[in-house]
Amino acid sequence: MKIIISLKMPVLLAMLTVAGVGCSGYSYQLDLTSVANVRNVKVQSVVKEGEIVLLSEIVNSAGQGLAGELIIGGINARRERKTEELVAPLRQSTKGVNFRSEFWGMLVPALTKNVWPHVSAIETLTSRLPVVADTTKSQGLIELETSFTLSPDALYLTVFTQYRFLTRGSTKATCIGTISYESQRLSEVEIKSAIEKWSANGAALYRAELLQGIEHNVKMITRSLLYMGHKTKKPSTDRFQVKPAETIPANRWPYRMTVNGHMGWLIERNAQRIIFQSEPGPFYSLPVSTVEIIPASNK
Repeated sequence: MKIIISLKMPVLLAMLTVAGVGCSGYSYQLDLTSVANVRNVKVQSVVKEGEIVLLSEIVNSAGQGLAGELIIGGINARRERKTEELVAPLRQSTKGVNFRSEFWGMLVPALTKNVWPHVSAIETLTSRLPVVADTTKSQGLIELETSFTLSPDALYLTVFTQYRFLTRGSTKATCIGTISYESQRLSEVEIKSAIEKWSANGAALYRAELLQGIEHNVKMITRSLLYMGHKTKKPSTDRFQVKPAETIPANRWPYRMTVNGHMGWLIERNAQRIIFQSEPGPFYSLPVSTVEIIPASNK
């Protein structure tokens, strides 16, 4: 179980901006000329972590001097040890859960049948490969990087995918995008109690949410590719704002979405969940209980 820094929204936006630097027409959609020139693409799907990750705030020691770095280093080390103790029951209960196998088992058939673009090859990887001239010499490249994490308070599970599309002959991304699944939220409890809930009954709740997160990520990946190639039906003219419900404190809202929410379109909706495409293109699968859905005309 690794401990990583919990990214706030500005940090994520900075990451995406860096990924798009040097891109021709950085966007969630290709221009129509580029779409016409896409024939075959290769997909590289990366899942770095083999185990569930609990996001944790790590204190930054930069600029603190040697003494400060030693003190902060000690604080972070104690936090990591404490987190290891807390998540031990969940790790034990999920030993038989292979996220990579489950994810790729759904992703590969879906991409093989994808209407656009035509996928000629799929590589499943545990780390990103460098992109050099030969990588895209004969065909385009889609890079998918997927992670699955528990929130810092362990109240919800996220399955998150970031993708980049490189056209044939290019080593720079032309399109990038994000896809995020947020699970049902546990009632407000301490982290230890939350971990116990995720671990109960052979981690039944965790397994169910994880599998649904994989299913929804794959569904949103294929739709985002169709959207990128202008192959989806034009969304309804009815636009909505999706924002955190008043019952969710601002510091408990998923860190990948701003507390003011987003404008966009409802792709799917049932009594439990919505799939939402925000402007200009990110996709979210969110529990209905955690959001307010406001028609744009009411703003």
